[in-house]
Amino acid sequence: MGRDCDGNPSGTVPVLDERGNLTRQSPCFDLQTLPDLLEGAAISWKYYAIGGGVLSTIRHIYKSSLFKERTAPPEQFEVDVVSGHLPAVSWLLPPEEMSEHPPESACQGENWTVRTVNAVMQGPDWNSTAIFIVWDDFGGLYDHVSPPQLDRLGLGPRAAMLVISPYAKSGHVSHTVYEQSSILKFVERLYNLPALTSRDHSASDMLDNFDFIQHPAPPFILSSRKCPQGLALPRDPKVYTAYDND
Repeated sequence: MGRDCDGNPSGTVPVLDERGNLTRQSPCFDLQTLPDLLEGAAISWKYYAIGGGVLSTIRHIYKSSLFKERTAPPEQFEVDVVSGHLPAVSWLLPPEEMSEHPPESACQGENWTVRTVNAVMQGPDWNSTAIFIVWDDFGGLYDHVSPPQLDRLGLGPRAAMLVISPYAKSGHVSHTVYEQSSILKFVERLYNLPALTSRDHSASDMLDNFDFIQHPAPPFILSSRKCPQGLALPRDPKVYTAYDND
């Protein structure tokens, strides 16, 4: 049994080190993060998520004044957008009910994302913004392409990523292999920061999605969808277990 960064009893999580060794550790770490690199280079950043998101598991951030100064609830993001107070680098995680995870509505989650992106497009920082919309899993959908084996765990099935920017190539579909650490590589390349690990060092920086010579594209404001009113399922996971008696 491990302990979280508040010292409360907790489970453990699998951790893969640089040499490929897999261990199980308490969910409270002292490892270098991209926010550490940004802070050291005096580049502004903020993590918008309920409870500080994953930063609540990074001991030296969680236990310092940075946690209060650099984290905020998701609803603060739009406030900072409208006022022109967005930092140079932002992370934004939706509240649970807008996460598109079952049993939540994917339609309502999409509307939340659309509203947020529209706010950025209509805000004062649009002409210097790049937005990456990513999902943390593939949603159980079939993929006919086998994941590349980059290390002993390899990559998982492909997940969608959207690139939105006044300098994004219009209608472009990239065939480059990206992964979650490609976002790290993009920020590291943009601000001339060192790589955190060999994984982000070798990842694509995703710059093939951009044309910084083109005239910046104007905002393309999207409308929200009318979401169907379905049956609200209980949150007890036992009700989702189905058995085939045939």
